Amino acid sequence: MDEAEFLREPGGQPDPTESGVEIPLNEGEREDLLREIAEAFSDEAGAGSVLNLIGFPRAQRPNFAAHTPNQYWALIGQQLRLGVVHNPNRRLIEAALRVYAYNPVFRGLAVRYGLIATGGQPASPPAADPAASEATSAPAETAPESSSATEPATCHVIVRASSEDDRAEATKALQQLGLDPEDVWATAHAVSFRVNTAEVSALRRLLDRTDIGWTVVPPTARDYLIGELFVDGPDGRRFRLVDAPAQQTVGNVAQEVVNQYGISFADRARPTVVDHVEVDGKGRRLDPEQTLHDAGVSERSYLRVGFQATAGAVNPLIRQDALSRARNEILEAAESRPDMVVGAAPITLPTEYQIEFQQPSFGPPDVAGGEPRPQSDHVVLIRLRPDFPEIAPVAYWLTPIFHPNIYPNYDSDAARERPYQRGLVCLGELAEAYTPGLHFGKLLETLIDMVAFRNYAVFQPSGDVGPDGRPELLGDFYDAAAARWVLANQNLIVAMGGRPVRPDRPAKTAYRNVIEAL
Repeated sequence: MDEAEFLREPGGQPDPTESGVEIPLNEGEREDLLREIAEAFSDEAGAGSVLNLIGFPRAQRPNFAAHTPNQYWALIGQQLRLGVVHNPNRRLIEAALRVYAYNPVFRGLAVRYGLIATGGQPASPPAADPAASEATSAPAETAPESSSATEPATCHVIVRASSEDDRAEATKALQQLGLDPEDVWATAHAVSFRVNTAEVSALRRLLDRTDIGWTVVPPTARDYLIGELFVDGPDGRRFRLVDAPAQQTVGNVAQEVVNQYGISFADRARPTVVDHVEVDGKGRRLDPEQTLHDAGVSERSYLRVGFQATAGAVNPLIRQDALSRARNEILEAAESRPDMVVGAAPITLPTEYQIEFQQPSFGPPDVAGGEPRPQSDHVVLIRLRPDFPEIAPVAYWLTPIFHPNIYPNYDSDAARERPYQRGLVCLGELAEAYTPGLHFGKLLETLIDMVAFRNYAVFQPSGDVGPDGRPELLGDFYDAAAARWVLANQNLIVAMGGRPVRPDRPAKTAYRNVIEAL
């Protein structure tokens, strides 16, 4: 939904040249609208912000403290029927959409009566194939960039605030930073301030000095909330996020969910991955640095947080499996990649799989110390040993490859010293971290991500802390020459769509979500 999608903006005086007319809601629709507004804007600040947006006279507002939210909004509805505001139904729907862009009640009415030109809930992006599972995707329809053409092109700051004291503290903190905050809207859990700068990075640096929970909304984006979002944690526990800013990052949500397990949770520091669960039950991998909006996450979306199966690290997948299930999982994973060819022997219950696929990567240099050459065609052998599933399978890269986590299979001193290890893949699931629950679809995805340099390791924590308070690191690689080259050429890794070994710290998005365990 773009800026042009709104046919009229909320609030203000009637414009004689305006083509928009009042929406003729029937009694049932009016009741649904007021009931949903009472639930969404259930405190005095939230109610006041909506009434400000529609231009409702302050002198005619009931005493909020003397009524329940439903009673209060019923009284407001009576006043609106008496004509205290021009085009009240239209303005009320537009004001509600200003905060909850994809609320099904508000949006349904807007679509039904033509307030939204394109209409409909934003479709999720098509499920990405494993080779591009972390690629940036955009929703087929986006939220409006701005709710008012008259608003200055500056940033907004959404702050977690569940009380008047919280709102006052946030206002004071922003004023002390010289940001001249102006309230735009409020709910029971959050408030949006318009500030006087359009410089996103500079604003984030300023906010890093504060103790408030915040999300920065760039001038070109919309400061709306996702009213309800469901997330499964790493152990399957389900959480509900309420009033989640759509401009916070996917990674921020993942970290907040992991934090719910407490400081004693042993895996808190492990990298996370987040999947958007589609209507068919399949997961679509999200980029942790994308915003929820850009990732296509919308009202009542379902996310799944897990721990990254990092090459060279210990990351078991606790799922029961055996030979027949391994075969089914490999074939199912191959169906999603037209470029993947699976060979198996024997046919009935295979113990060896030869997997062919295409993925841009690097092959060994023509001469020692030279530059690696492009390598896109790959063949990997996965061997299930006689003691499988009690003993881990092994994987060997059969085609030439130049990668820190794969033992050299090209002519080199290391390959000549240990010829039996040529092409051996260093994967946590296939080493000391293996469990019989290894999921082979995940294994194939990890192999592809590894060779694409989206998931690889050169260092691992030693368990000791250095003088500077940071964890000390040890080398974690099979191919020393490849490790040295990768460290020296991080720009080429990033240019091909990979991730840096030690990525720059992303801009802090310290919004503290309202999270409930279900």
